[in-house]
Amino acid sequence: LEGVEGINALVVQKDPTRTVNPIVVHNLKTRIQTRQKEIEKAKAEAARVRANGDDRMNLGKYRLQVLSQRADRMREEIKGLVQMLDKELNGSGN
Repeated sequence: LEGVEGINALVVQKDPTRTVNPIVVHNLKTRIQTRQKEIEKAKAEAARVRANGDDRMNLGKYRLQVLSQRADRMREEIKGLVQMLDKELNGSGN
């Protein structure tokens, strides 16, 4: 996913006549974007750790592990949020 465009490409309202709560849709998209930004921050921090050569020390290795776990957790949360967005847009039957 890349920003709102990626979300819109992934989750499409199949029935345009279906009534949806625009606030819920907006909030879900915002939560997805926030988690995407957290993943990018984790990637940038990991790159800094590697660039400084800190990844050769125990603390640096641990930092990389924590950053990887954080990014993985954010990806899992994004999957759940995308499912919630799809449910809001298309109902539970889809």
